[in-house]
Amino acid sequence: MIGHRIREARKQRGYNQQWLAEQIGVSQPSVSDWESGRNDPTMDNLAMAARVLDVHIEWLATGRGPRDYADMLGELACQEKTGEYNYSRKLQPPVPPSRQETQEFSRLLRRLQPEQRVLLLGVLRSLVDSEKTDGEKPAK
Repeated sequence: MIGHRIREARKQRGYNQQWLAEQIGVSQPSVSDWESGRNDPTMDNLAMAARVLDVHIEWLATGRGPRDYADMLGELACQEKTGEYNYSRKLQPPVPPSRQETQEFSRLLRRLQPEQRVLLLGVLRSLVDSEKTDGEKPAK
């Protein structure tokens, strides 16, 4: 449940609901409603919560994948040591999806509920945005 993961990440970092609400730009009762499961946050608010709480939006939204960025980096370091994974994708341009991948993606997308599609689009946008950020050089 999204609300439980929001609460878990918030408490682990020592923040209260009021602080999180101020960072996201919502009311404290809204955060309380999310955490209790009465309401789910919008995709924008979920993305902002992920940024503020320094957790992956995929984990916050679905419970899947690494929770923290440190977890992901640890996994990548282990994979690199064993030769299972070469983390050089940032140096390569994106490869367009194959026709088979596009068809499968489209087929799966049609099976989702509207709220799930919104969530998936938010995750995809976050992934694309993180790629843009990773590839940019700092301003001098």
